[in-house]
Amino acid sequence: MFSISERQVQRLTVQGVLKLARNSKRQTIKARYRLGEAVSAYVRHMQERNGTDPCEALYTTARARRMEALAQKEELNLRLFKGDLHRADDIMFVLTNMLSYMRSQVMALPSKVTRLVLAQTDFATVYRVLEEHVRLCLNELSEANYAEAMAAQRKLYLVQKGVLPEGFYETERRDGD
Repeated sequence: MFSISERQVQRLTVQGVLKLARNSKRQTIKARYRLGEAVSAYVRHMQERNGTDPCEALYTTARARRMEALAQKEELNLRLFKGDLHRADDIMFVLTNMLSYMRSQVMALPSKVTRLVLAQTDFATVYRVLEEHVRLCLNELSEANYAEAMAAQRKLYLVQKGVLPEGFYETERRDGD
């Protein structure tokens, strides 16, 4: 029934977990057990050996998973607070602003360069002027300080969520300098 060997049954009997059946004269009968008592005793023994019943084990496992998830959540919140981690909508905000700025700079090139090359007839001169303005535009874009934009966005978000009081970053920077 429980798929245990005869030797295991003997060990459990010696340990006192299983009780031998008795005849009408109250004498023990060798290798005979009362089924109901034996099953109950064996189940009780297994529960004690494992420490808990199956429901308790499920509860403990679920609670451990929940605690692990909460710990991970708090670690992520701490990394977010420290600035080691950025929210996806913050990244989208900065990238959208960066790409909008890049687009406006590139779209402004024709109006900046048209007057400079309008009277030019030499291809090399027109090419040099266009290349110079494209490089200036790209250099300006590459030197933009996106870290400051992210810090400002993070500060605004944390203040809005009530995590930080107003003026926290200013105090932190003065103390750190």
